[in-house]
Amino acid sequence: MDKIKTKIKLVFVPYLIISLSTLIGWTFLHWLFFVDFNIYQGVIMIIVPSVLSLTLILIWLYKRIKLLSIKSERIVWYLLVPCLTMGGLSLFGQQYFDLTNSKLTHISSISQIDKEEPTKFYLLKNFYLDKKHFSIKKQFGRSGRQGQNLEMYIYITIPILNSVKDTLGSNCIGWYGVTYNETAYGFLDDHNLNELREIDNNKNVYDYDENANEINKLVKKSMMKFNNLDINHFLYLNRISKTESDYDNYVLAIKNNAKYDTKSDVVLLPVNESLTERANDNLMAALAIFGVGSLLFLIMVISPKLKSEDEILK
Repeated sequence: MDKIKTKIKLVFVPYLIISLSTLIGWTFLHWLFFVDFNIYQGVIMIIVPSVLSLTLILIWLYKRIKLLSIKSERIVWYLLVPCLTMGGLSLFGQQYFDLTNSKLTHISSISQIDKEEPTKFYLLKNFYLDKKHFSIKKQFGRSGRQGQNLEMYIYITIPILNSVKDTLGSNCIGWYGVTYNETAYGFLDDHNLNELREIDNNKNVYDYDENANEINKLVKKSMMKFNNLDINHFLYLNRISKTESDYDNYVLAIKNNAKYDTKSDVVLLPVNESLTERANDNLMAALAIFGVGSLLFLIMVISPKLKSEDEILK
């Protein structure tokens, strides 16, 4: 029992301290770089917490892990488990803090959005969505172990107007955004991947004839979903910032609109889950990841023996 307490004190307690430090550190970095400096987020939201946790583990925890009598090839698991646990805690914990500190801004019409201090979430009282005059941007990528699957993303923007009367003009202050993702499995190989060309942004046409059939199938699936979408069914709108990964593609979709003025880059996404529910979901995810990961690491810590003084000095 005393040896178990010693291992917990030497290895597991520092792990808990480092986990809390990672969460605090990531919260500060998120505020400094992403909120204050408006730096692009994207995959950085996943990479930074993982790198931060791994750095703290290598500096403070690794030398304590080496006090345990474990085979050298297993040490990587003693680094990976706490790293993933701390990264998950920081990622979902930060999202929880963001949502709990966010406010829902009430505006009577879309024309007021630039007159208010910019916030993340909006409740729009009077509006008209001109679904007839939407515009799109298609983007393609690959997935699968060997990159054999074709991924298509369609970004759709719908003009948000004050009322139906505004359809007589061309002024548009905000855009309602929707994204669809479709996959063609086993479609790509090195030959036809090299033949894929850029999309004509104005006509939204894929110009490689051999692939046109498959592309059209994917587009048709997405457009069927869009046609059946009740665009007026949402609780509030989420304004995406210039630092978010989808922002540029939505702006390109806006530029493709032939009817309305495309100077505005205000993109609002529909949300059907309350802020409280979203915050609680992220809190539960953070606690679940930290709880399972910590329990696993605790078992990993107490299972092996402590090294003798002679082994430590080698």
